[in-house]
Amino acid sequence: MPAGVTWGAYLKFTAAAMVSMFAGAQTIHVFYQPLSDMEVLVNEEIHRLQEELVSVMKDGTIPTAGVPTSTGKAKYPQSQSVYDAGSGTKVV
Repeated sequence: MPAGVTWGAYLKFTAAAMVSMFAGAQTIHVFYQPLSDMEVLVNEEIHRLQEELVSVMKDGTIPTAGVPTSTGKAKYPQSQSVYDAGSGTKVV
């Protein structure tokens, strides 16, 4: 095993880490209940997607709200200098 650790110590640590992770996850779910409103969120998303589909079928246009658009320009203009990491020389 790595660093001279015995199999027994390695397995004990692995088991303790796993039990700790499971206990932490269970504690979060009991106290904070992050999935309690999952059904509501899923239904809202389904409704939103259905409305979007109806608008696409009616207009023939795809809604672009929240979708990044391309300007057609290069992300890094050619005028910027580029340096080769290996030699530190300027590449044009």
